[in-house]
Amino acid sequence: MLECKGVEKSFGRKKVLRGVDLSLRPGSVTLLLGPNGAGKTTLCRILALISKQTSGRLFFKGSEITSELRTEYKKALGYLSHQTLIYNYLTAYENLMFFAGLYGIGKPEDKIGNLLADVKLSESRDEIAGTFSRGMQQRLSIARLLLSDPKVLLLDEPFTGLDPDGIKGLTAQLEGLKSPERTVLMVTHELDDSVEIAEAVVIINRGAIVHSGRFGSLKELKEIYFESTSEGPR
Repeated sequence: MLECKGVEKSFGRKKVLRGVDLSLRPGSVTLLLGPNGAGKTTLCRILALISKQTSGRLFFKGSEITSELRTEYKKALGYLSHQTLIYNYLTAYENLMFFAGLYGIGKPEDKIGNLLADVKLSESRDEIAGTFSRGMQQRLSIARLLLSDPKVLLLDEPFTGLDPDGIKGLTAQLEGLKSPERTVLMVTHELDDSVEIAEAVVIINRGAIVHSGRFGSLKELKEIYFESTSEGPR
């Protein structure tokens, strides 16, 4: 569904990504792991078309994302960054109504009600979002993403700032995002039980992919991760 080939990114003389190849299949949740500064967020921003690669190509459903395909791809894209993009002075319901208007969704009331129920925020729909905990704001951000029913979900550090209960709740929500018509890339540097919602892992270190494949358990994933990142890119 989404692929990049030979993607490189430089900031001045500093090369942040070095020939990255990545393929995300429909129906899958893929982890993107790596140490701080490995290039995870940079790659995610390139896939979200927020930052442009220095070289390399991006493909959506087998076709290169050129100017003609950008609009179609952006309609299929949902991107969760480090910022929730939630308006703190609006209620949860008002936030989703506002974004539904931006997305051009007609008569969104029922859909918003269902999404708030899905993210366990029905009872807080009329509360000001600025009073929410970090976990509640993350769940509201997930609802915002799902308004447009995106087929490509890019989640950059969705567990940042969450306590154990928040991580548990958000993990259950992300588990529910699995769909044969959707692909999910989850960027994280945390190795805990939450990563077991994924089937595949891509590990990046110093701007290069050092491992890509499936894993069977958290223990196996940790072994793969530390072996792949201990000596830098191969």
